[in-house]
Amino acid sequence: MFTQVTDGQLVGMESRSRSFTGLLRQMVVYRDDVCRTPWCDARIKHADHAEGYASGGATSWENGSGLCAACNYAKEHRGGSTRPRLRV
Repeated sequence: MFTQVTDGQLVGMESRSRSFTGLLRQMVVYRDDVCRTPWCDARIKHADHAEGYASGGATSWENGSGLCAACNYAKEHRGGSTRPRLRV
C-alpha cells in the first residue's frame, strides 16, 4: 500500500496477482460497502475487475469493483462490463 506522507491517505496499492485477495480485496469491500450495481445494495460477495482482466484491466484499487454474487455472475454471463468509479 502507498500512502501520502502528510496525512496517511491511501493513494495506491500494488498487486501482481490476477485476483483480488488479501488486503486489496478487503480495501475494495470497505470502500464500496455494498454491491456497485445501481439500486442493488446487496452485501458484497465478490471483488472483481471493473474492466476485465482479459481486456487489459489491472488488478488494482482503481479497477476493483465490489459486487454481490448475483450481479457479478450476471455481468460475466452476458459478457457485460462495468466501469470503475469511486464513491465519496
